[in-house]
Amino acid sequence: MDTQFFLQERLSIEEKNYWLQELSEPLPIINVPIDFPQHNKKYSKKLSKTIILDKNLKDGLTKFNSEFNVQAIMIAAYFAWIARLSNEKDILIEVNIDNTAYPIRISIENIKTFKDLLLLVKEKLNNASKYIFIPEEIVKDEIYKTLFQTTFSINSNKKPENESIIDWEIKEQENDMAINVHYDVDLFRTNTIERFIKYYMSILESVIKNQNTSIYSINILTEDEIKIYNELNNTYMELPNYNTIPKMFEEAVHNFPNNIAISSEEGQFTYKQLNERANQLANGLINKGLEKGDFVTIFMKRSLETIIAILGIIKAGGVYVPLDPEHPEERNTYIISDTKSPFIVTKAAYMNKAKELLSNVLSVKEIILMENDINTFSTENPNIDLNYDDLAYIIYTSGSTGKPKGTLIAHKGVVNLVHLIRNQFDINETDILTQFATYSFDASVWDTFGSLSCGARLHLLSSEERISADAFADAIYKTKATFIAILPTVFFNQIATYLSEENHYKFSTVKRVAVGGEALSGEIVRAFQRRFQNSIEIVNLYGPTESTVVATGYSIKNLIPEDQANIPIGKPFNNYEIYIINEENQLCPINVPGEICISSLALAKGYLNQEAKTKEVFVHNPFKENSIIYKSGDIARILENGLIEYVSRKDSQVKVRGHRIEISEIEDNLAKHPEIRDVAIIPKKYNDETILVSYYTTKENKKIKVIELKNFLSETLPSYMIPKYMNYFRRYADFPYRKN
Repeated sequence: MDTQFFLQERLSIEEKNYWLQELSEPLPIINVPIDFPQHNKKYSKKLSKTIILDKNLKDGLTKFNSEFNVQAIMIAAYFAWIARLSNEKDILIEVNIDNTAYPIRISIENIKTFKDLLLLVKEKLNNASKYIFIPEEIVKDEIYKTLFQTTFSINSNKKPENESIIDWEIKEQENDMAINVHYDVDLFRTNTIERFIKYYMSILESVIKNQNTSIYSINILTEDEIKIYNELNNTYMELPNYNTIPKMFEEAVHNFPNNIAISSEEGQFTYKQLNERANQLANGLINKGLEKGDFVTIFMKRSLETIIAILGIIKAGGVYVPLDPEHPEERNTYIISDTKSPFIVTKAAYMNKAKELLSNVLSVKEIILMENDINTFSTENPNIDLNYDDLAYIIYTSGSTGKPKGTLIAHKGVVNLVHLIRNQFDINETDILTQFATYSFDASVWDTFGSLSCGARLHLLSSEERISADAFADAIYKTKATFIAILPTVFFNQIATYLSEENHYKFSTVKRVAVGGEALSGEIVRAFQRRFQNSIEIVNLYGPTESTVVATGYSIKNLIPEDQANIPIGKPFNNYEIYIINEENQLCPINVPGEICISSLALAKGYLNQEAKTKEVFVHNPFKENSIIYKSGDIARILENGLIEYVSRKDSQVKVRGHRIEISEIEDNLAKHPEIRDVAIIPKKYNDETILVSYYTTKENKKIKVIELKNFLSETLPSYMIPKYMNYFRRYADFPYRKN
């Protein structure tokens, strides 16, 4: 056997095996944040930005460590740069050194320090130079050609062959070193590229000083970005003298005794009547032995009596616990047991159900009937010593353990909420608000106390008015409502798309509609504005239960642009501070997604009887002494204009073929098809691959050809964002919202 031939054959096999393993699927796609949507296009126009390295920085790189050369350091810093901007753990880029190009793939998952990263980069560079020939079947693969969204070259005259959107070029010269960044002008603004370069320089400067630093703990924010965060969180406002819910309400009763306070199809109460009725319940509870801080369960469907019960319990010093009779018995029994409620307040219609709940509950002393059991008690305000730090209510939401978790909210959170409603939305005694939310959902807190502390009227919508857009319009017309609050995004969509033309005029008294609960898309807003123009202000609200209903808001007073896909969640309200942070508690730069963390005097006191969960999400604020932040689990980014844009839940980000996908962008584009009415895009797992499935209804109730829809989307979206399947439904309500 020819020895030389044997060695070449063995090396060829080694090369092939190395690259097949190194480039094994799934291959990562680098999602560097861009300024404009990435559409399908064959050619891109690129501009360049150049910076000369500071002499001190160049000298620092040279003296960094005799174990590593400057090239390895700069490539490692580039991997760190990508990790910080993309939040990716598996990173693949094309590196070109001295006109020789090869892919370098790094897993950041277990990297603790920059030195760890540098050692790995050095190893990968050595292997790449050793196994210089990449198997032909890999290089010719069409997927391989589209992998590299970014390239990094050093002392190379060779242009990238692949379809990159941003390329970094390092030119080492005798006396200096230049960095040239070539970028796609259809995707990036010039000032974005300037920030990118500053981030990279910050990383280099930091690791030169300490190579054992974590790449995620390096502060890369520019001075302008720090200023944006500071201005964003300059929200302090002193609260008024009334510091509890009863004081706010009783002040409104004093000022507007004969104003209608609450109404429904059942009837209405003035402020004086409502206060007297609530006082009877409060004095009755005190007489029956209720102690300050006791939990009292409200077990009834939404009604005028529900509001009486809420006010009565709070006036007695209790903490109200809303339970929906339609929720599963097991859930309701758990909540009563968890709170150890001594009393259940209900109506005759629910008495039998209430008794059934008590078979496994020992804490309840008495079931109080609103119709009969409180009529003999005093109508005077009870004299209970409450302060703003006392608990007001507990709302149960789904928990990761399978058991619901009870969020504890104090009076000060509600007082702050009412104060911001007054200041931001100018609600007064002439306003009429509609209430959509049930009382087991915290949006009801906004409506209830936002109106009843201002002398306004709160109208409770019926079941039919909360389902049918036209019935809802009738209620708005009859009550002459001025403020619709808080409307679920899905019902706002119904009004925008299903409200009959002859019912538009019924909204003539409405000045403002507040929307919340889910991400609000640009196309839904445009559909609403096509009906009402800009006559009705739209307020997009964001806030978890743990922040007392809201935290941020964004007001839309003018017609939005046709190309706006997402509606921001705006800026923090009075006495709220928002931080978008990465895994190392560092503030995220502009356009880089991170977790929303909230600091506020309105934060919940934690979860009842769930100390571990409380400590997990209510943590020390790294940006402010003697302060707590709540880690929401929501992902958002700060835009260049200082607004916050919601992205997704932390635990439900969608990736398709390596690309991070924003579902709302696809839905917004598909909704622009002239024949389509409703759209939902749902990611599903198929053969261990994530695929996108579209569901839609049409204005004429006719199915559209799949090829037509795909061609329509391909005009504005890259191929990986086009759903694999398109499913037609006659009704929006039939959409299968289960994600597999």
